Amino acid sequence: MKTDEQWMALAIQQAILAEKIKEVPVGAVLVQDNKLIASAHNQPILNNDPTAHAEIQLLRQAGKKLE
Repeated sequence: MKTDEQWMALAIQQAILAEKIKEVPVGAVLVQDNKLIASAHNQPILNNDPTAHAEIQLLRQAGKKLE
């Protein structure tokens, strides 16, 4: 079982990925019943999409996965 700190570390890893591609360093993870559903990071500059923030990317991934 992962702790909150471990899940936060995954979110920070996502933020680091965003920073490496010159995005604002924000990452997000979605966890349900201690299982990772989705993770994402900011990509509005890369994708030329003002809605491609970490949280929105996360919800898009989760929606596809969970239908």
